[in-house]
Amino acid sequence: MKINTITILKHKAYLLSVFLLISAGIFSALPAYSQIDYTYGINQRGFRFGVGAGAASLQTYWGEQPIKPAAVLTLDYNVNPYFSLGVEAEYGQLVGIDNKKHYAYLQSTNTYTAGNFNIKIAVGQVSDFNSKNGFTDALKRIYLGVGVGAIYSSVVLTNRSDGLVVPPAEGAMVLATKTQFSNERTGTFMNIPVNFGTNIDLPGVLGLDKLELNPNFEYNFVNSKIFDGYEPNAKVANGAYALVSLSIKYKF
Repeated sequence: MKINTITILKHKAYLLSVFLLISAGIFSALPAYSQIDYTYGINQRGFRFGVGAGAASLQTYWGEQPIKPAAVLTLDYNVNPYFSLGVEAEYGQLVGIDNKKHYAYLQSTNTYTAGNFNIKIAVGQVSDFNSKNGFTDALKRIYLGVGVGAIYSSVVLTNRSDGLVVPPAEGAMVLATKTQFSNERTGTFMNIPVNFGTNIDLPGVLGLDKLELNPNFEYNFVNSKIFDGYEPNAKVANGAYALVSLSIKYKF
């Protein structure tokens, strides 16, 4: 059974659209500031603690992969405004539904906890052009990031209730049950997050240079075909999930 590529691309496009709309709304609300470099006098290095919320979606083989809420905690150390080292924790839910009656299970519900170490490099690290307002500063702080971490999956596989019996394909795999009589299945797997986003200063909120907003799009490659509990056949690709989030960060 092939992965539904159109469905995967549809979810990627939807999540990226949400991210871009969030960013556009924030940028349009930013006023212009003085004609000196916008970064003059700000706290350019140090720790930033962030709390955020977002929407996550499986990027695997299920016919329907609804978007579910997720929470994000981050702690970054800015070496400078355009290069940071950080850790991130996530908690949320990933759901896959077999709406095309292809698989032995009707639904996978994965309540996950993930964490990673990451680095992020922004445009200003390569081109430190003069930014005269909040909008151009946010453009200069657009970053790409990559990390490595782990995801703990607590999965409930729902048996079919429609009377359909789908025999498992050759090479199909299922996570072992948590206990002998439980339908919950668990596992821990390595994941590699790739990030795209920016940081937007909120001057004058809780004092000068204390808070910033962080819209972020994250795509996670999981080194397992069964992190969502079930691999329908040996030909499916490794698992993945996408996350769009908006965090508020406090500068120490």
